[in-house]
Amino acid sequence: MDIDGAGASPLAGGRWPVLLAIVVLIAGLALTWLASRVLFDAEGERGRARLEEQASSTARQLQLAIDLSLASLHSARTYVEAGGPVEFAGFSRFVVSDAEGRNGLLALGLASRVPHRERAAFEQWLSAQRARTEYIFEETGHGVQRAVPYSPEYFPVRLLVSQQGDALQSGLDMNAVPARRDAIRSTLATGAPAALKARRADVWGIDGDLVIQAFERVNPAQDHVPDAGVGDGASVVIGIFSVGAIFRKVFDSARDDVQVAVFDLSSPAPEQRLFARNVEGDPRSAQEYVDRIPAGEPMAEKWFRFANRSWVMFMLPGPDDSLVPDPGLPLAGIVIGVLVTALLALYLFIALARGRQLSWLNRRLAGMQQDLLSEQVGAAMQRSLREQADAAARARSHFLQAASHDVRQPLHALGLYLNLLGERPQLSADRSFMARLRSAADGLQGLFDGLLDLGRLESGQLQPSPRGFDIAPLLQRLCDEGEALAQRRCLRLFRHIEPARVESDPLLLERVVRNLLVNALRYTESGWVALRCTVRNGRARVQVFDSGPGIARDARGHLFEPHVHDRHGGDGVGLGLAIVGQMCALLHHPVSVRSRAGRGSIFTVGLPLESRATAGAPEAAPLPGGQAGLAGCRLWLVEDDAKVRDATLRQLRNWQADVTVAASVADARSRFATGAPPDCIVLDQQLPDGLGIDLLREWRARSGVQLPALLMTGDTAPDADHARGEAGVVVLRKPVTALKLRSALNVLLAGSASPR
Repeated sequence: MDIDGAGASPLAGGRWPVLLAIVVLIAGLALTWLASRVLFDAEGERGRARLEEQASSTARQLQLAIDLSLASLHSARTYVEAGGPVEFAGFSRFVVSDAEGRNGLLALGLASRVPHRERAAFEQWLSAQRARTEYIFEETGHGVQRAVPYSPEYFPVRLLVSQQGDALQSGLDMNAVPARRDAIRSTLATGAPAALKARRADVWGIDGDLVIQAFERVNPAQDHVPDAGVGDGASVVIGIFSVGAIFRKVFDSARDDVQVAVFDLSSPAPEQRLFARNVEGDPRSAQEYVDRIPAGEPMAEKWFRFANRSWVMFMLPGPDDSLVPDPGLPLAGIVIGVLVTALLALYLFIALARGRQLSWLNRRLAGMQQDLLSEQVGAAMQRSLREQADAAARARSHFLQAASHDVRQPLHALGLYLNLLGERPQLSADRSFMARLRSAADGLQGLFDGLLDLGRLESGQLQPSPRGFDIAPLLQRLCDEGEALAQRRCLRLFRHIEPARVESDPLLLERVVRNLLVNALRYTESGWVALRCTVRNGRARVQVFDSGPGIARDARGHLFEPHVHDRHGGDGVGLGLAIVGQMCALLHHPVSVRSRAGRGSIFTVGLPLESRATAGAPEAAPLPGGQAGLAGCRLWLVEDDAKVRDATLRQLRNWQADVTVAASVADARSRFATGAPPDCIVLDQQLPDGLGIDLLREWRARSGVQLPALLMTGDTAPDADHARGEAGVVVLRKPVTALKLRSALNVLLAGSASPR
């Protein structure tokens, strides 16, 4: 007792310093993090304020430069309205004097409205001014002049004086170009200046520079054009300006370490960019530029106008810009916090060193603690195993209940439909009724197939046979199959399939993709479903997209597990995705799902491309299509069940095949003892007096021919595959649909066409 009492005090005394040090350490780290965040945010706000101030100053300078340039239009309008005739010499002197201090002014001119009835008078006046025959003309895209065809009115240039570049000839119809016509109509209607979109310079300014044309109405009462043939005197002054010169004047004096971009929002998106400096890439529109800016990046946005056009400027700090928040102060806070943390860690180490004094007591208690821990671990493992067993039992019980419900539903509908068909045989001609009957049978068949496949997967009986093949035809065929279901559900089915040769088991892969595609079509109420195959980084990806309701986050982890409800919580047993998960695991193909509630889901299966070792392997022959593919084929059918034999015989003869029937091994030996061998044999595995595979081997040995055979069996035991490794034999497990039967026969007959 004294030993225990003496040991308790050092233990308690050594624990409290450690706990206190841990608390102080956590508090110090938390305060350091909070302080650094506050400092970073404050520095960021200061940087954004500096950026906003710089952008506002630059925007004011830009607007002032634009207003000074457009003032030349007002001056020219005042000159024209001042009175007296407007002659080229006087107007030229005015332009030269007014251009001083007008940055970006390239040319000024005057154009007047001429109705068609006064066209001849204007052209006579123009010819008299130029001392040669002149006419109102337009220029083609190649710069060729041609007379303007008839128009109710024209807007020919009377005169234009150019400061830089060529001068427009008098008589050029400004109304011939739709954009000019719209701008002239705008200024005539409002009296405010109107401008065209900026374009690359051709005859004015610096080559490759952007120029812009602007127009302003002249008061008709003040427009003096003696003997010009102008009826109502409506005129506009024309200004041609260098956008590049305006920008250079502003931005050459501004800081060159910021990122600046200017766009004309009145222009189409591909033609919006006017100016860019320190901008990465080649954004053509304002939206494209904004989309490239990372989230959280400081940005200033300023709007201004050029005449009637809306321009916007974006300014961002450059990589070495002082507008970028300075991390020095926050980093200093972090360094101080780390130092404090290091001191606390040192104190913690010293405190822990004191715990060595208690090691003698820990050795005394080690055996007792180990026994107690073993008992606790054993009890916990028993509880965990018991809980897992109970959960598995509950899941399997629920699975059986749901499967029973799903079996009863189509079986119930199938019984009612068959009874109704017996009472009213004429319903067999009703396509809608027969489609419903076939849908009920297909639903029951699909459920049985899913249960059988799941059992074979869980028992390890299903083994893949990977080989290299072209995946595109397989996916195209699945899309063609899904079109009918998509049309019935009023959905759009899209496909984008890149050619690719992959290495997989084509039959199992087809089942995986079909389950995903049918699952998407089934649970998408409206909208679309898409199947896409792409090749990236040496791997192929098959993806199924849908616009359905999506999958809840907590349900995605159990999506591919068996004995679980479907992905929307309905009453189904969810076999499709369980089979997808287990088949992909068997094929070593990763499968994943991404989903957003209300936005849809994306299922992705990764596939390896064909390796060099299998690149030369031959592919299966294409399947013959249509009923004519079995016409005239000689088939032997061996089936002991009368109903199955009759149904199979009717189906084969409906496909125009020549069928000979036997009910047992002895019956088959007597019926098929003589005569030429058939094209294919269809036989049951479990016959009353033997096995179908033994009968097939006997026939092959007797005839010396590798007769192609279709072996049907109802046995699902893992050791029941007696035909494994047998050449020219396809095994189908009952129940067998007509589609599966026809596909298997097509494969066998296509293979038998080659020399045997």
